[in-house]
Amino acid sequence: MTQGQMDLLAITSNDGGDPDRVDIRFGIARMVERNGDASGAKQQYASILEQFPNHRDTQHRLGVVCIKLGQLPEAIGYLEAAAEAPKPSAELLGDLGYAYYLDRDLGLAEEKLREAILISPNDERIVNNLAIVLGEQGHAEECLSLFRRVGSEAEAQANLGFVYSTTGDLDRAKHHLHQALELDPNLEKAAKALAEFSRVEQREQPPVGS
Repeated sequence: MTQGQMDLLAITSNDGGDPDRVDIRFGIARMVERNGDASGAKQQYASILEQFPNHRDTQHRLGVVCIKLGQLPEAIGYLEAAAEAPKPSAELLGDLGYAYYLDRDLGLAEEKLREAILISPNDERIVNNLAIVLGEQGHAEECLSLFRRVGSEAEAQANLGFVYSTTGDLDRAKHHLHQALELDPNLEKAAKALAEFSRVEQREQPPVGS
């Protein structure tokens, strides 16, 4: 943070709870977050909530930075609080769904991501995250359909392959990655994944004569 930013924080931190100043303080916190300082951003957002405990945007961003810091219980608490206000945005619901996914609550993750996709049906991040959640629950057809919504057929096949790899079904993973390469021989992520599978299998093979 620059000295000028620190001086501005000193000015705005003594605003006496003036609602007109909250946007300035929030903007500074967002700048700190965008600069990659999640810990610093958390401090700034938390300071805002001390005076404006129901400020939804601050609750939302505080939840996001807590995800970045690996503090999932806190993240979920802030995001849930933000989502309690009327008409939560697709972005907020998507972030809450993602937090539930990281916490391995796939049922709640699916619920919130489905709510988000109703608001923003073509948001690539939300669509992909819902596809992953569904794929990990065994709903391969709907998972693939969602991946197709925001990418090519080759990319969709590759993404389904990656989902299968996370669930430990390596045969299906390789099958879909090969399908992806047949459709697009230049799809680098599929080629790299198959190459890595091959390296792992070679390492696991017993030595000749053992």
